Amino acid sequence: MGIDLITVKGIRFCYYHLEWVLKNISLSLSKGEIVSIIGPNGSGKSTLLKLIAGIVKPQTGTIYINKQPIHSITRRNLALVLGYLPQNTESDFDYSAKEVVGLGRFPHLKGIGFLSRNDHEVVTRCLEATDILHLRDRTLSTLSGGEKKRVLLASVLAQEPEILLLDEPTASLDIHHQIRFYSLLRRLATEGLGIMVVTHDINLASVFSSRLLVLNKGRIIMEGTPQKVIKEDVMRSVYGNSLCITKHPQGEIPLVFPARE
Repeated sequence: MGIDLITVKGIRFCYYHLEWVLKNISLSLSKGEIVSIIGPNGSGKSTLLKLIAGIVKPQTGTIYINKQPIHSITRRNLALVLGYLPQNTESDFDYSAKEVVGLGRFPHLKGIGFLSRNDHEVVTRCLEATDILHLRDRTLSTLSGGEKKRVLLASVLAQEPEILLLDEPTASLDIHHQIRFYSLLRRLATEGLGIMVVTHDINLASVFSSRLLVLNKGRIIMEGTPQKVIKEDVMRSVYGNSLCITKHPQGEIPLVFPARE
């Protein structure tokens, strides 16, 4: 068992104008893990990630980051250890790619706030890691949705956090960049990062994740390895009967496909 970077104990959260509620959520994330949160629309996946990122506060329960209650950590200090990439990101400013990635260095800046030589080297590394170095001088308005997503990921990586929280990070990417992205996550995990991903792509999650967490109607209904979680009875109870489970041709990794009528 690895060192817990995140511990969530019995949190409850609801939006006051809705009956929907996240209830009795407990989980953990350790160094070197990739944990994917899957489940149908409206199950609470993005809200759970916002709670863990400290964007919203639970009504009950506690969230610990490195064994410290999250409410006791300043936003700047939290940004030094936790990088959060939301599902939707809009900006009123048309910065270049390298400027956006440079913003990720903000928690590390001292004095009058200019990027140091080391900061610029980190920015270049993150541009290279996300395969967008050639886009460094392009402004956001000139980029495709997938290119913007990789710029924003590079900005989060530039924080050099211990923890990554990513909400639908590959939604706008083609299959080539989806694979490159998850391969990058796997490398970062081997270097000791803890990574939590919200995704609708069950098969990518199965191939690349250490564990899966299935959320449905605000509750965790199953948690464990892909082999434990991706079973016909579990998947059909969450997504309906029109699917079937098979195995990856290169191993025992379970995959989900639509059932033929």
